[in-house]
Amino acid sequence: MLFIAKNEFFKLFKSIKSILIILIFVLASYYTAKFFNGITPLASMSNNESPYYSSLRLLVFIFGYLFISVLSHDCINKEIELQTVRLITSKVSRKDFVLGKFLGITLFWFICVISSSICIILISKTIEIKIILVMLITCIYFISMVILVSTLVSKSSISNFLGIVLGIGIPLVGLYLMFTENSFLKIFKYLFPYYYVVNMDLSVCVIGIIAAVLLYISYFVLNRKDL
Repeated sequence: MLFIAKNEFFKLFKSIKSILIILIFVLASYYTAKFFNGITPLASMSNNESPYYSSLRLLVFIFGYLFISVLSHDCINKEIELQTVRLITSKVSRKDFVLGKFLGITLFWFICVISSSICIILISKTIEIKIILVMLITCIYFISMVILVSTLVSKSSISNFLGIVLGIGIPLVGLYLMFTENSFLKIFKYLFPYYYVVNMDLSVCVIGIIAAVLLYISYFVLNRKDL
């Protein structure tokens, strides 16, 4: 499992797209922090929330799935297409295969979020542990969903297109469900991370639970596939 995680992690870092996304995260965090550091005294912040993390939160909460899907939409189905999964699963269990992919992708995005947060901390001289943790948990949610889609969809070309559609649709649908007056549709808001992100309390743990369920479904589907 750890070998698979290491391979997935380094594969992501070798990608040009990965480097560009890391630059987007770091530069957006850097310039936003510099901007607010110049105009907003910490003492005058409302609701005890730091504006320094605004661009980073936007990238994670709204565009998180899209970015993660761009890099990892084929993390499972590509292995099946190339039939390398047969060799891998002959040496490790399918559960370890899925968990290894998950750990490798998660480590990459944790480093991305943490490095961006460090830029903000160095400039603003303030740290928001709660915001950082919620962003990390949200990343786990999106990573689990990307892995599930890659497991369900057999063709990497289709999962690539589907990733773009879901990357745009998930935040739109999730935010719509939060504000809709339809009592039936409002039930589904609990399946999206945005409800818990807005509350910013212990309920964010539910995001992690949903992510674990999605990951288990990925394993269950892969376990029933004839590779």
